[in-house]
Amino acid sequence: MNKGLHHWLTAQAQRRPEATAVALNERGLTYGALESLANRIARTLIEHGCRPGECVAMFMAKSPLAIAALIGIYKAGAIYVPLDGAS
Repeated sequence: MNKGLHHWLTAQAQRRPEATAVALNERGLTYGALESLANRIARTLIEHGCRPGECVAMFMAKSPLAIAALIGIYKAGAIYVPLDGAS
């Protein structure tokens, strides 16, 4: 079975939780922190009625938090839909 990005993150967080996963300027997240935050976002989406296969639009500046949100959407079984503010 082809595993998605969120499955890879979970495995990496188990192997190297303290290693840097994403960074932008002085802000960053370890694999453990990214996994934890993505899981919290996924749970929040599910608790608010998000169902597998539903589209979730996201409009955020590039940041480690945006990466966590994208992965959280995938963990909820939803489809990430980026919104472009330039349009």
